[in-house]
Amino acid sequence: MGIFDRYFSEYSFDEMVDGNARCRPHWQAICERIEAVGIDALKAHQAEIDWSLEENGVTYNVYDAPGGNTKRRWTLDPIPFVVTQSEWDDVAKGIKQRAKIYDLMFRDLYGDQMLMRQGILPAEVVFSHKGYAPEVFDFAGKKNFELFFYATDIARGPDGKFWVVNDRVQAPSGLGYAIENRLSMNLVAKSLYPGVNTRRLARFVEEMKGLIDRLAGGDRAKAALLTPGPFNETYFEHAYLSSLLDISLVQGDDLLVKDGTLWLKNLSGLTQIDTLLRRVDDRYCDPLELRSDSHLGVAGLLDVARREHLSMINPIGSGLLENPALNPFMESIAHFFLDEELLLPQIATWWCGQPNELEYVLEHMDSLIIKPINRGNASEIYSGRKMNEQARKTLRKQMIATPYAFVAQEEIGFSTVPSFTGETIEPRNAVIRAFSFKRDSSYWV
Repeated sequence: MGIFDRYFSEYSFDEMVDGNARCRPHWQAICERIEAVGIDALKAHQAEIDWSLEENGVTYNVYDAPGGNTKRRWTLDPIPFVVTQSEWDDVAKGIKQRAKIYDLMFRDLYGDQMLMRQGILPAEVVFSHKGYAPEVFDFAGKKNFELFFYATDIARGPDGKFWVVNDRVQAPSGLGYAIENRLSMNLVAKSLYPGVNTRRLARFVEEMKGLIDRLAGGDRAKAALLTPGPFNETYFEHAYLSSLLDISLVQGDDLLVKDGTLWLKNLSGLTQIDTLLRRVDDRYCDPLELRSDSHLGVAGLLDVARREHLSMINPIGSGLLENPALNPFMESIAHFFLDEELLLPQIATWWCGQPNELEYVLEHMDSLIIKPINRGNASEIYSGRKMNEQARKTLRKQMIATPYAFVAQEEIGFSTVPSFTGETIEPRNAVIRAFSFKRDSSYWV
């Protein structure tokens, strides 16, 4: 019996096999190789990957973990997610377009606000979101008030096309893990999958370095990565990226503002910092103007940016764009800024701040996913079909009282990919997080 003879996905689209259980053409080399080497070889390669990740200290932290053991080992599957070059090129075009739209929208919402003035975007979508930072209003015309870094989660829908699931712009995580994943995978790829080509990440890393060099005037000593500290869930990544990019890893207490300039404290005195790769969320960046109880940021940081003495990746205020209530209006926004159709489809979304949309959502709760527009924890995302009657009544009451605070989305099944469990290969749902950096007027994906 072959390894894949019992492989079956109940979902409408599986990445590896088609509806007739035949391996798709671009997966053929992977399938044949796995069949040839067998489960024992996969186990050996999995052990090698695990060793590499552990040797390099790749971990993530879990808050409120049982027993107080917050550190978790990172895991990586020896079976890759395979996408053809031509399909990825099309996806990349859609990501570039979406990043550009978000960049233009970011500067508009903190500048002329033409989207709201012309009725394209309801004001409540903006002003009811906790990410809106009035402290940076009218920053749009200032130097380097741009989205330099953009990430989006994409998944293949039941129609076989990649869909946008989430947008991440404030302090997107995962890039360091993605790079380390590729390096660990390279240890086994040549022997496990000879002849299978993978896209190199070296050019992307160089683009990252180039962006920092441009913002820092070619002097990386003036650039730093601001981290919340070692207890943050992705602290490994912060340390990894700062080393990879050859910039300082700093916490708020390492910095001070003096004479309208940001400085790094060190044994030899003070070093000016004029470029900050930010991994601290907006509201925690400046206890003087934002959250006064924050111990993660730097008092006066916002004023340094206001004086145009500091560039941030990304600027404070970008958390506003992590708002699912923007989705229903993205098609109109794309036409307004670019006179284009969206290249990547989105999950159907209804903002409940509109009477007709609220009525539809309340009538179809059983088939929808409902969540607040402000990102919280997973317990605040509700699957209508899984809720009992009392929970449904409570949620309805909240939605009627504050409809502008909720969105509903179509519940769809994403595609599955083969995953090695240690003994067998089984289908698992998968989401891809794609990253892009700004280069001139476009983005590098």
